Amino acid sequence: MKIAKIEIKNFKVFRGEPYVFDLSQKGLNLILYGENGSGKTSLYKALEYFFESSEGDFRNFATYQNRFDKDNGYVRLHFTSDTNLPEEYYEWSENPQNDTRVEPIIDASRTKVFLDYKDLLKTNYLHASEKSVDVYDLLVKTLLKNIINVESRPPRSFAEQWQDISDIIFPEQETEQVVDIPQ
Repeated sequence: MKIAKIEIKNFKVFRGEPYVFDLSQKGLNLILYGENGSGKTSLYKALEYFFESSEGDFRNFATYQNRFDKDNGYVRLHFTSDTNLPEEYYEWSENPQNDTRVEPIIDASRTKVFLDYKDLLKTNYLHASEKSVDVYDLLVKTLLKNIINVESRPPRSFAEQWQDISDIIFPEQETEQVVDIPQ
């Protein structure tokens, strides 16, 4: 499934008439750059929340709507015609015309990976309490979190499998509670 066009209206910094990002040209890479406050993070969040809305982890669109415009807003994704999606576009809004809760978009949401600068910083930043950078944790808890291991029975996500292993290897130890009673 390929996104051909992104339309954003009255979402975060995108105000007024819909902003349209045409991604339909084949064989080109996309770089997103701009001044601080120009909408890079708003575009990132629009895509992230659009896909999350398909899985029932639905965020209230009104919370993110631009406060200075009273018109209803939306995040609308148009997909290429060679996909198995029956509609031309899908929308995340207060009253979507074509809801995102369809199987191809749900599947895409489960396999998506949204990394922001904080996640990328974890690959190089050494916390004071650690001796080395933990890229494995980033891999399992972020990159592969929703990827289903079809070889497991029943098929489960790598994050679920890692949690099971962690529970066995690192069981929570019971600790004694010490109460200091003043005399």
